[in-house]
Amino acid sequence: MDPTSPDMALELASDAHAHAPDEDLFYFSVEDLLKEDFNGKLKPILEIVFVRLFDEEHGYRLLIAFLNDFLELEGLARILRVERMQTRLLSDHAGEKDPIIDLLVCDQQERQLQIELQLAGQPSYMSRAIYYAAKVHGAQLERGDDYGKLGQTICIHILAWNLFLPTSGWPECVTVGKLCDVKHGRVLSDQIQLWFVELVKFRTQLDELRQRREKWLYYLKHADRLTTEQVRRMGMNELQEADLKLRAISRERQLRLAYIQRMKAEHDQINFREGYLREGYDKGMKDGVKEGIKEGTREGRQTLLHELYADGLLSKEEYERRLADLILSTGG
Repeated sequence: MDPTSPDMALELASDAHAHAPDEDLFYFSVEDLLKEDFNGKLKPILEIVFVRLFDEEHGYRLLIAFLNDFLELEGLARILRVERMQTRLLSDHAGEKDPIIDLLVCDQQERQLQIELQLAGQPSYMSRAIYYAAKVHGAQLERGDDYGKLGQTICIHILAWNLFLPTSGWPECVTVGKLCDVKHGRVLSDQIQLWFVELVKFRTQLDELRQRREKWLYYLKHADRLTTEQVRRMGMNELQEADLKLRAISRERQLRLAYIQRMKAEHDQINFREGYLREGYDKGMKDGVKEGIKEGTREGRQTLLHELYADGLLSKEEYERRLADLILSTGG
């Protein structure tokens, strides 16, 4: 089958319907977090916690372990050391957008490794990911440098929501993008790689974990609810070390206050988007029934209903009821 055909394309969450995150990934208790004797753990998928967890003064051992395991690097390809890089990429032209990324390091092979974490869906996220990758990749060269000096740029996006809609039929929780030939699917260049982790699709249970990458993803998704014994059962010294550090930094009041502010901001953003979508949908349905029937807009409204259901903004019962009402009202 032609890789460029519509049947092979993954359906992205649209600008208007970027997915809300999994409720378990998004739950937090302000009351508990404000307690002076708080003894729980923060969610490491929030970038301010992730960066603190993996930002080490002596060699970034945990970060190197995570990257080697996640990217499944072996032999000479393994990362031995990294250097933290500037996360604000200054543009060359006035008025051009300056990306600010969560974490950027360079390893001993001059590979740029970027990590982004997103709790809630963002409009045009794929375009954003491509733009950030291009900026990181291009920032390696100064004016007049030879293009042969360019190293690999590997961008890892850890998402608490579905980037690809369920209608795509794409079950993978880890998706890798490289520059490929569209006819045969052969890799033209792996200099820029986009890795997308959709944690909502990662459903492997604790007793089913086998690979080191799986164990890291399970920890990132469930860390705040895992007991010390459960972490020990995963059989990785690095995860036990990470868990001890996560417990320690979670006791820092300033970090917890910043955590509350960020989580509230994410909640507000999602609630605003959902309210806007519902209000716009209801108005569109009413206006469409009155004005759009002659123009054959029923199909468009059915598509909108389907997207809202796929995004989790409509329950199955509400979706079926509204779809039935739409069919009846348009005489279909």
